[in-house]
Amino acid sequence: MISEGWGNTWGDLNDTILNPYINQISIASNNTVYLQCDKVLGQLYQLFKSINPLLGINNQLSTAWVTLFPNPAHERISISNNTTSTILGFTIFNSTGQKIKSVDNRNNEIDVSNLNLGLYMIVLNFENKKVIQKIIVQ
Repeated sequence: MISEGWGNTWGDLNDTILNPYINQISIASNNTVYLQCDKVLGQLYQLFKSINPLLGINNQLSTAWVTLFPNPAHERISISNNTTSTILGFTIFNSTGQKIKSVDNRNNEIDVSNLNLGLYMIVLNFENKKVIQKIIVQ
């Protein structure tokens, strides 16, 4: 199970987890990842916490550079760039860190209509900076 609403709602991850012992992956509001496992080294129900936040994200820094809206989104997300830097492209990762989509373009829109419902991390590549933000596809 995964929570995209900080524990208020939960979704099933049975189709996407390669390790059958992982029951739950949760991402806290500070981007810390938690794994709840059935069995590790013979012990039942272990809880693991990441040492570093997911992808090393600093939301205050990224929010100052760009705004993504609407977020949550259904089909498209627009990028409002608060700087003179030009966007070169973006990469989208799912909540387990797998690369889902990578696009090199200078467009200020992101098509998310082909993504499954869920929480994603997007890395926006600018001329002189990379910005990482969370997006939710509904």
